Amino acid sequence: MVKYYWLTVAVLLMAACKPTAQKQPQLTVTDIDYLRKNTYIPLERKEAHAFINKFILPWMDSSFNHRKLFIHPMAINPPDTPSLKATKYTTIGGVTIAPPPPNRADTNTKWDGQLLNEVKIVEDADVENFKSTGGNDATYSERWKKKFGWGYWVVSYPAYNQFTNRLIIEAYSEDDTHCGTGREWTLTYTKVDNHWQFKSACSN
Repeated sequence: MVKYYWLTVAVLLMAACKPTAQKQPQLTVTDIDYLRKNTYIPLERKEAHAFINKFILPWMDSSFNHRKLFIHPMAINPPDTPSLKATKYTTIGGVTIAPPPPNRADTNTKWDGQLLNEVKIVEDADVENFKSTGGNDATYSERWKKKFGWGYWVVSYPAYNQFTNRLIIEAYSEDDTHCGTGREWTLTYTKVDNHWQFKSACSN
């Protein structure tokens, strides 16, 4: 009898010490609806570059920066919900959730100048080397203009929402000699009959 008693105690202790698997957070109907409307997934690499060629580069032509593009795309922050904090790409409730980017620029991704039409790529090393040569002194603006002219664009990968057929691109005009408004842009497109149509362009 004593033998069975201690065997039972041992089994209970083992069960108590066994780590329990973490349950995936349960999303409410409201969470899922929000995510479906606000979660955007970057286009595949070649499709993304083709989209930039067709829609964004001609738009850049009307700016002072023209077709100067920073090597790293801008990272788009995914939607924030209290129910879910993604650390990697995961699918829940039929929605793919992207992890938050580590920085404003996605340094793990690069634009391929060979796939873009008549674009001047600004390397991160060029920017770092320039900024390391001196602070924001009296000659800074002059040196900036000599190196980068009116600056360059930092542009996100085109990101698509399959539930709303909506695509967004964020673009930022990097010009250290200008601190005014109108430098941040959000451009939206919709997919109609498998073709992209321009919807809106808003600046901040």
